[in-house]
Amino acid sequence: GKSEGKAGVADEGGNGADGSGGGARNDEVLDTLDVPRSWALPPSITKERMQNRYPQFCKSTQYLDCLVEKYEEYELKVHGLVQRVTLYEPNEDNIFTDRKVMMVVEHYKHREDHMRKRIVYNLEKK
Repeated sequence: GKSEGKAGVADEGGNGADGSGGGARNDEVLDTLDVPRSWALPPSITKERMQNRYPQFCKSTQYLDCLVEKYEEYELKVHGLVQRVTLYEPNEDNIFTDRKVMMVVEHYKHREDHMRKRIVYNLEKK
């Protein structure tokens, strides 16, 4: 048969496993997509910069009823601590000073003792 409706594919019949007959004709043009090269340079991030995510090795974010502190993963000063969440008792005045701590949740990575999480509850009597 003749060429089917597909671009760039010729079906001459007799396309057998023996390689005889058929194949793409020389005068047929294959449709291709010519994509220009990217104008942006590939990112270059050093291993040290990737590990040092925070400028002073810690980032703190204050919310209404909690404080979230994030630490660098491989910082030796904090012994594997990557996140500490301090939960405070609800405060009607929305004042950030003189609040009582209800609970502290600490998340760890890369510790020798394989500890992943520690929760400390406030056991003070009112």
